[in-house]
Amino acid sequence: MPVRYLILIEHAHVLRALYGTLLVPPIVITELSKPATPPIVREWISDRPGWLQVQAPTRERLRQTNFRATESLLQSLLARDAARRQI
Repeated sequence: MPVRYLILIEHAHVLRALYGTLLVPPIVITELSKPATPPIVREWISDRPGWLQVQAPTRERLRQTNFRATESLLQSLLARDAARRQI
């Protein structure tokens, strides 16, 4: 779940920069609120910013979603974070 990993590496703000408002389905909030989720993620999601809005998906929204671009961005950020830790 890309949102979870961006929160963990303290880059969730990138989502706002890319999308402005981010719509997530209720199941994402449920998953990120589970006890097994890292505390930093649970805290962030319980006090989530206004640009992260919960909305059930519609067929039209699903067709408009660019999952590959989001996944590519996440991989880039994770690689950069790993490189910084090695320095």
